Amino acid sequence: GVITNSIGMQMMPIPAGEYSQRIEKVSFKSGEDPYYVVKGRFPNAFYIGRTEVTQQEWNQVMKTRPWKGRPRAIDGPKKPVTYVTREEAAQFCARLTERERTAGTIGRDLVYRLPTELEWEYACGARSSSRYHFGNNTASVTKYEWCGGKQGGDDDHPRDVGLKWP
Repeated sequence: GVITNSIGMQMMPIPAGEYSQRIEKVSFKSGEDPYYVVKGRFPNAFYIGRTEVTQQEWNQVMKTRPWKGRPRAIDGPKKPVTYVTREEAAQFCARLTERERTAGTIGRDLVYRLPTELEWEYACGARSSSRYHFGNNTASVTKYEWCGGKQGGDDDHPRDVGLKWP
C-alpha cells in the first residue's frame, strides 16, 4: 500500500508488469503509422511520489526556497516546488535518502531517486491502452489537469498538489 516517509511524502506502489511504448519514427511513408511500438516488462514493483514534491517537503530537506521571488511563484506548504534543476532534484533525492536511512525508515539497499522516463510513463499510464490513462474522451481532461486558463494570465500559477484526480 501507500507508505509515508518522515517528511510526510506519500509514495505509491507501482506494480510489476508489461508495458508498450509508442515511439515516433524518424521517417515513414504516407499512410504508414508514424509510430512503432516497443513492448517490455518491469520485473519489479517500485514506488513513486503520489504528488509533486511540495514546498514544505523540499524545505524540510534542502532548507532552500528556489521559487522565492520568481515569476508566478506562490509560497505555500502544499504548492509544488518550482524553479529547480534536474541536478537540484537529484540532490534532494540523495539528501532524503540519507535522512531516511539515518532515521531508520529505509534500509541501506533502498534509495530515493528520480524516475526514468519509461518508469514515469508506465506509472502515469495506469496500464491503459487508450490514448489517455482515463480513456479516449478529452472531455474528462479537466478532472485530471488544470487547463483552460490563459497563459500568463492571473490564473497562470502553481496550485496546491493533489487537488485533481490522479
